[in-house]
Amino acid sequence: MALKHPENLRLIFAAGGIMIQKKRIAIVHRPKYNDWSLPKGKLQAGERFTEAATREVEEETFCVPTVTSFAGAVHYPLEKAYKFVLFWLMVPQKVNSFRPNDEIDKLEWIRISNIADCLHYAQELELVCSVFPKQKTEYPTRPIVEYKFSGQRNFMEEAKLILEQELERAKNLGVSAREKHIRPHLDFLHSFFAT
Repeated sequence: MALKHPENLRLIFAAGGIMIQKKRIAIVHRPKYNDWSLPKGKLQAGERFTEAATREVEEETFCVPTVTSFAGAVHYPLEKAYKFVLFWLMVPQKVNSFRPNDEIDKLEWIRISNIADCLHYAQELELVCSVFPKQKTEYPTRPIVEYKFSGQRNFMEEAKLILEQELERAKNLGVSAREKHIRPHLDFLHSFFAT
């Protein structure tokens, strides 16, 4: 789903997952772009971010994921658009046999310590590194945060609300690294329509 910016730039919302199993992260290869990335995809009308993340990860990896917690966000420019992606930490509830297709032709489970050699996008790598600092050997097991929504929200409102709640949570827990990761993405959303 996309929103229009006053200068005719679109804002495309997407969701994805950092799925981890036995200290390995699932990454996918997209033959169209010849790249390795975290599984993700665009939101469909009426979907919540967590629903889209779960659907996209399952479609791209053939694993049934369970969301454990919010991981973070990335945003980046495309031609005549910006893409804004929220990611969740996930564990596979069920691992099915991977079936290559035109969109995703390979799935790899990469050790966290080797992820820098595999991911093609700096923002995704920075996100993974913010969630799994080098000194950490275990992945977070905190339960998923249930976001408070009242009525129907558009993607922009939902993304802002999720980031605002995560920022407040990071402040309350005294986790400055999380604050530093979340703040620029929240500022980007606030400024996107400010011009």
